[in-house]
Amino acid sequence: MLRNFCFLTCRRVFHIMSDKSVAKQTVRIATFNVLAPCYNWLSGWWDRSESSNPNLYIPRFRAIIDLISKQKPSVDIICLQEFWFHGDVMELFDKQFEEKYRIIKLKRTGFKTDGLALLIDRSISILSICPIRFNDMNRRVALLVHLLLPNEQEIMLMTTHLTYCSNFIDQLLRMSQIKKVKNEIESYQQKNNVENIPVVLAGDFNGCPEDEVYGFVIENGFVSSYKTVHCREPRVTHRLYSGEEILVDYIFYRNPPQSQLVPIKSIVLPAEFTDEEWPKEFTLSDHRMIMTEFELETKQDNQPDGQKSSEQLDQRKVMCHDYDRV
Repeated sequence: MLRNFCFLTCRRVFHIMSDKSVAKQTVRIATFNVLAPCYNWLSGWWDRSESSNPNLYIPRFRAIIDLISKQKPSVDIICLQEFWFHGDVMELFDKQFEEKYRIIKLKRTGFKTDGLALLIDRSISILSICPIRFNDMNRRVALLVHLLLPNEQEIMLMTTHLTYCSNFIDQLLRMSQIKKVKNEIESYQQKNNVENIPVVLAGDFNGCPEDEVYGFVIENGFVSSYKTVHCREPRVTHRLYSGEEILVDYIFYRNPPQSQLVPIKSIVLPAEFTDEEWPKEFTLSDHRMIMTEFELETKQDNQPDGQKSSEQLDQRKVMCHDYDRV
């Protein structure tokens, strides 16, 4: 009887120790190129764009907002490309999402009127925001954010929209851009001593899995979340003006030894349509949204240094107060 008591006691102790050593957090991340009205040509390149007609683009953006809002459970972080920096569109997104999300925006440089936007659930603290401008002929940009999830686990997220590849020069630009993205991620990690947190890289990469850019991302330790879940990439996420249907949108992730982002679900939205071909019924954008649900496991250090890590985390949390008004 004493032996059984000792066995049960030891098992409970080991169970408690195991629970303390691994903490889990679920986070749902999406990427969506929403097609800026200035690029949505009504009757061909020689005619007017949708930007000249609010009666067309406002209802379309309302439907996009509805698509995002109706996801259950809700999406925690949405990366938007071709977000249009036009007063009525920005006001619409701010008004519809201000209670649920903080919105971080970064316009492309020069005369370009589109850019990136990040919708971040207000339960997530923003520790740092780093806008990145490639300063190249296509005036592309990227956004890096360092986030603190509700259970005090940290992740980094980078979103971007790479140049469309129509010639050899564009391909060189795309490689330059993705190398800049990689360097900015690693520079931030080293400067802030956060090499031990997972990184998500999401956006419109304007390239297929056979592309040199995709290969570079994989070679640098990133993994496609959709491919992890389904053992393949989606067939189609973008329909060109020519009618060609291709894959260009991805949510990649990279894990350090101490933490593990595990994709447990990844879908192309709206979910009622297959990813094998472009659904003719879907007219909200020339891209479809990809959403991945991650489970984050962190092996917590039980050594006294853990107290030091906690103090560092508290210092980082102070940083986020400046971003509560974003």
